[in-house]
Amino acid sequence: MSKTYRDPIQTRIERPQRLAAVVRTGLLDTPPEPSLDQLTALAAQRLGVPATFISLVDRDRDFYKSHFGFGEPLNSVRQLEGRTFCHYAIGSDQPLVIDDTTRDPVYRDVPTVTTLGVRSYLGVPLVMEDGEVIGSFCAIDFEPRHWRSEDVATMVELAQATMREIRLRVGQAEG
Repeated sequence: MSKTYRDPIQTRIERPQRLAAVVRTGLLDTPPEPSLDQLTALAAQRLGVPATFISLVDRDRDFYKSHFGFGEPLNSVRQLEGRTFCHYAIGSDQPLVIDDTTRDPVYRDVPTVTTLGVRSYLGVPLVMEDGEVIGSFCAIDFEPRHWRSEDVATMVELAQATMREIRLRVGQAEG
C-alpha cells in the first residue's frame, strides 16, 4: 500500500483553524481602505520598490486587501489563484527574503516569476493573536535585489501596524 503525497504547503494553507482566522478578519472581498493603502504606499517609498501589498491567503487564492504599484488587470481584480510567494511566507513567523527568485531552485517555478516578472520578494507573515498566519505584508521588485536588514526591519514594523489595524476591525466586528 503506497502513501499518497500531500503537499505540505497546501496542507498548511488548508488548515481549518488558519482558514477560519482569515474569514474571521472580515476582510476578504472588501474594498481597499485608506489606512492600509497608506501602509503599502509607505513601504514602497521607504524601500524604493515598484510594488507592495497586503495579502490574505485564502484556500484557493491570495486576496490583496491593499496594494501599491499593481498594473492591470491585477489592480482591479486584486487576487491571484495558484501558488504564490505568499504561500511560502505563511509557513513561518519569520520574514521570507528572496534576493533573486530565478537563482533559487525552490522559488524559480512560482508562476509569478514568469507571469509578472517577480525577481525579488520580501514577505512578512501577518500573525493573529492565536498564532494563525492569515497572510503577509510583501514587497517585490522586478530586478534582483539584496534586501538590507533595514528593509526587513521596515517591513516588520509595517506588518505590525497592519496587524493592529486588522485586530481593531476584528474587535469592532466581535464587540
